[in-house]
Amino acid sequence: MAANEQLVDVGTKIRWTDSSGDEVLALQNLAFQTGVQGNIHDWGASPRPYRYHCKLRMSCNAGTTVGETILLVYLIEAGLDASETDPTNDDGDGVLSSRDKLSNLLFIGALTNDQNAAFTEYGKEFVFECFSRHFGIVVWNEIISAGLENVANLSYVDVWPTPDEVE
Repeated sequence: MAANEQLVDVGTKIRWTDSSGDEVLALQNLAFQTGVQGNIHDWGASPRPYRYHCKLRMSCNAGTTVGETILLVYLIEAGLDASETDPTNDDGDGVLSSRDKLSNLLFIGALTNDQNAAFTEYGKEFVFECFSRHFGIVVWNEIISAGLENVANLSYVDVWPTPDEVE
């Protein structure tokens, strides 16, 4: 390796899912036009990376229109501890009370449908930056007519810290 290269190191993955992950995010059977907020994760004291790699995996319980946005993924930040979330949003794991709750969150990305078959697994990856020690994942089901498949832990969001490593 040449001197002064800036590489990316991959940290430990944290999984948000229904029950078998590191943090709870109730995606099983998430109804259309509803959202859910996962638990807030503590990424540890400084120093910590600010760049994260995110992988979303899900399956719908009915066919959807090709080109339709399926899921919107957001980040909810907390302050000094996990209880200090943005007061305009719902705290803790649970269903969002309205789509308006997304307006003050950090948008990570959207998953768009590329086929109209039911029970098809979809996935997409994103990279985002966050300087907060505590944050969680929020998912909004944007589909007009279908919910997520009713199978525990089939749908999930994985997040890895990706610190820079200078050689």
